[in-house]
Amino acid sequence: MNTAKNNSLNVKVRVASLAIAGSIFAGVAASAAPAAYAQDTNFGADQSAVTINQIDDASAQANSRNDKQQEHISHKVSDEKRFARTYAKDHYGWGHSQDEALVKLWTKESDWNYHATNGSSGAYGIPQALPGSKMKSAGKDWRNNPDTQIKWGLHYIHKTYGSPANAWAHSQRTGWY
Repeated sequence: MNTAKNNSLNVKVRVASLAIAGSIFAGVAASAAPAAYAQDTNFGADQSAVTINQIDDASAQANSRNDKQQEHISHKVSDEKRFARTYAKDHYGWGHSQDEALVKLWTKESDWNYHATNGSSGAYGIPQALPGSKMKSAGKDWRNNPDTQIKWGLHYIHKTYGSPANAWAHSQRTGWY
């Protein structure tokens, strides 16, 4: 293969790879350009520059969406922590002295992700109930409602350890609670 054709092929492969990566990263088709490349076997650097710019634009849009999703997740987690603190105080009399232990415990267990699933044990949700279906006792919406999971988890901690600080201490000693 001559050098000009080889360089053109390398650019084509790089651009196609970037287009695919950009499309996957963005969660949407980065552009219609990859289809055009499949039809045009003799494209030049000008076309690849346009495509890279389009990919950069798509990536920037994806980053913006990701930032917004992260803000939503952070806001949601703060809401869940607030709910847990209020519920713990109102139902178990636990004050601020227990907040730090509870936050550490459930951050370690699930990062406060109400869809968190332990791949090896199958534990589920914010409190990592094993099996997750145990949380049915707190509500039929246990799979998708963080408040239901928090209520169940706080009851479990109260019944089993007496307080989040005791549950956290047990978790630190054994690796589980």
